[in-house]
Amino acid sequence: MGYLLGVDGGGTKTQALIADKNGFIIGEGKNGPANELFDDAECVHGSIMGAIEEALSCCGISGEQVTRSVFGVPAAQSLLADSLKTLMPNSEFHFLGEAPIAFASGSDKSFGILLIAGTGSLSWGRNREGTCTATGGGGAAFGDEGSGFDLGREALRSIGKMYDGRGPVTSIASKVCSFLGCNSFDGILSYVYGKQYPRSSRFRIADLAPIVLEAAGEGDMLACQIIESAADELELMAVTCAQKLGLLEQELDIVLTGGVLRQGGPLLRQVLLKLQKSMPRANPIVPKLDPACGAIALAAREKEFSGWYQYIFKIE
Repeated sequence: MGYLLGVDGGGTKTQALIADKNGFIIGEGKNGPANELFDDAECVHGSIMGAIEEALSCCGISGEQVTRSVFGVPAAQSLLADSLKTLMPNSEFHFLGEAPIAFASGSDKSFGILLIAGTGSLSWGRNREGTCTATGGGGAAFGDEGSGFDLGREALRSIGKMYDGRGPVTSIASKVCSFLGCNSFDGILSYVYGKQYPRSSRFRIADLAPIVLEAAGEGDMLACQIIESAADELELMAVTCAQKLGLLEQELDIVLTGGVLRQGGPLLRQVLLKLQKSMPRANPIVPKLDPACGAIALAAREKEFSGWYQYIFKIE
């Protein structure tokens, strides 16, 4: 019997799942980050292959038994081709990107809208005719509005203004100091700009997002303003994506995922309220499953699979 592989890799971690031909998951492997924008090729290659090898070992099967593999990783396929063919010589390899597998983790429909707010943010959609489009997703330099990075960046701005007298007192400052184990603004500066950290400050700033959500839940005025603005931006992404695809007035699934949205709290509530007004026929779904499960769901499809998404890359 052939087995299925689903892989989700990004700026924080890589997850690989093995499933039988019906999509029942039997093995899992995890490893480090796999985004070539922030990590070198050796790190990306090691994270992806390490997660796959761990998943295979977990369920006690060999790579030769895998017959279809679906990837949602922001990595160059050429980086992985030789290693994948060596490890799994009998498998098809389909690289679909992070958006399709994230959507499939919450919906079994062939069309709809995806809204992601994790470290970064984006909206993606596909209409009934198979046309796909996206809004956002350009990274920190271009926006990342409503993302973990955005919340963390706005938190730092509010702290900076508080410390130098340009802004009001906010509980975000004391919460960040407690999180970092420091008691001064210099300690926060060191966290953001310190050369002792191996990776981009983007990820460290995004790690502050739960503090903003907590402060907003407790009624902190500035935190609530940050959340309101973030929700506006995320709604705009989703609505614009739907408009471009002619889906705004249609009944459809809208999948809301990414670490910031999936943890619930005030941002998710605000986004849901706004989408209820701007896309009243949409069915919002917050997946309980990880995106790698969406990759498995797509891999398990037989007749539908080839038409669902354009193959970006296939190793023959």
